[in-house]
Amino acid sequence: MKAIGKHVVLKPAVTSFSGGVTLKGDGEAYVHSCPSMPELEGKKILFNDKTKFAVYEEYYITTFECLLAILEEE
Repeated sequence: MKAIGKHVVLKPAVTSFSGGVTLKGDGEAYVHSCPSMPELEGKKILFNDKTKFAVYEEYYITTFECLLAILEEE
């Protein structure tokens, strides 16, 4: 899946614990596709999850302006 224009495709960050418990980090995700800044692809970021975003399968689709910070460098 590829984003178009100023949109970004994100894959939610999921933390697994022993016992099978998984948690999605609030506003944490990995950039799957970002035409505006392709160097962000694969990086863990913080995004404003209080704004409206589309959900398709396991992906979130939002605008580039909703990205807030890079959480980890590769």
